Amino acid sequence: MLRICASVKLSASLRVKAFRLALSASHSGASLHTEIPDPTAGAENVELTIIPMKKTIPVKPVLHIVLIAVLLCFRHIPVDAQDTARLERLQRAVDKELSTPLFRKVIAAVEISEAETGRILYAHNSRVLLRPASNAKLFATAAALWTLPSDFRFRTELAFDESSSGAPALWVIGGGDPLLSTKDVERLATAVSETGIPTISAICLDLTAFDSVLYNPAWMLEDVGEDYCTPVTALSFERNVSPVRLRGGTRQGERVSVDTDSCRGSDILVDAVTGRGVEARVIPCRAIDVREENRTNRPGRPYHRITGSVPAGTLKTVTVATWDPPAHAACTLASALRAFGIETPDRPAATGKVPIRRRSIAAVERGLDEVLAAVNRSSDNLAAECLLKTIGLAVEGLGSWACGLLAMASCFHRMGIDTASIRLVDGSGLSHGNLVSVSAIGSLLRTMYRSSAAKRFIASLAQPGSGTMMSRLKNVEGADYVHAKTGTLNGVSSLSGYVLPPQGVPLVFSITMQNFAGDHAPFRAVQDNIVGHCLRYSLSAGR
Repeated sequence: MLRICASVKLSASLRVKAFRLALSASHSGASLHTEIPDPTAGAENVELTIIPMKKTIPVKPVLHIVLIAVLLCFRHIPVDAQDTARLERLQRAVDKELSTPLFRKVIAAVEISEAETGRILYAHNSRVLLRPASNAKLFATAAALWTLPSDFRFRTELAFDESSSGAPALWVIGGGDPLLSTKDVERLATAVSETGIPTISAICLDLTAFDSVLYNPAWMLEDVGEDYCTPVTALSFERNVSPVRLRGGTRQGERVSVDTDSCRGSDILVDAVTGRGVEARVIPCRAIDVREENRTNRPGRPYHRITGSVPAGTLKTVTVATWDPPAHAACTLASALRAFGIETPDRPAATGKVPIRRRSIAAVERGLDEVLAAVNRSSDNLAAECLLKTIGLAVEGLGSWACGLLAMASCFHRMGIDTASIRLVDGSGLSHGNLVSVSAIGSLLRTMYRSSAAKRFIASLAQPGSGTMMSRLKNVEGADYVHAKTGTLNGVSSLSGYVLPPQGVPLVFSITMQNFAGDHAPFRAVQDNIVGHCLRYSLSAGR
């Protein structure tokens, strides 16, 4: 009997080769014993023992097999050394980025990993709970892809009430579409005109797809009414914002003139004057402000105040939030109907549940992918919150924040993500009450990368030169291979996503920087540098 042993450290690819050699040898008549429990497991010391069967196989061919296996082992040792060197270069580079005075009083958390294997390449404060800002939108979009049907569509419908005689009432049934536009409403009006009905007795609204809570209780009061913090309702319109055009007068100090959509209502107070000074800006004035200052004839109704100055003869456009989006949509619909010669009231007559006896006239539908892109690529807060309430409606039967968050938590549990490192109170990340670790974000991104929805999820993210990544990674080679989600709050900057070069190793990165004052630009520059290091590692490891 001949016993030949070789104890070596095998790489992953070599273990598979050795395993196949073992099978080949055994099929040829040799008895081969290996301590390789799994050819795809991590590199480890492996003992190869060849024991030829008596009277069945010459010794020489067996020796050839063993020698080939041993030579292959030693040939791959430099590759392992190269991998270690690459990894150390990446780690040193990121350490250097985080060791500057910029981070003396700022918390930075970073995790970099391989998308396919889950191998952690770099971790710094990776399990510390921090405010994710708009990186929270990654969780809402992932949960939507995980729970909603692949062909899910947001639907806004028009229907006639057939339960009464005479001119019918027209019902607008909101379906949670955050992207409903003026063009969509005009198409609906066209469909009504094609029915030939000359008069509509009333426009009624069915908003029951979502609950009646318009603002998340966890949002800061000073955010409410800004163009990034608008009411969340089942019938949104023009992203629940509208432009206000200000034109400077001819004399210094003269009040500027205002041009706005008449359907918005008269909830704008203009204090801006003609001249050069502080640039005109919008200040949301909520109900409590109205009562204290008594500046309108409708106490308790919120409004916007425009202050500052506009140069003489200059036109400036500012964006303000719409306090009542469903009424704005209904008024716009009424105007479009009158353009077709249909008599209709200006404002919605009632809200409630559409009658059972109704005749559907038309509907506008929007695919899920378009909304996902608005959430991740454009970082639309309203779209994220509508998506969260839609998840709640689909899973728990009620379109509310509470039901949406409950459905998301259940989804993350099924995905195998540690929910102990996730505390979400909204879908957009607008609240400072959200707390998430970069480790949890990395886990989510890796899970989505390996899921059947990977292409749709990755396609929803921004790339350099688009969306919120428009001005990012400009000087980074290979930036086109990055798909990412930005995040911004006062004192918080985050960036998470994928590095996916065709010839490189797919990587996942998540970066959050928190507790700073002032400009975000220096922190974004460091984030871009870290992504650049990821790109270089990915490309070199893939060669």
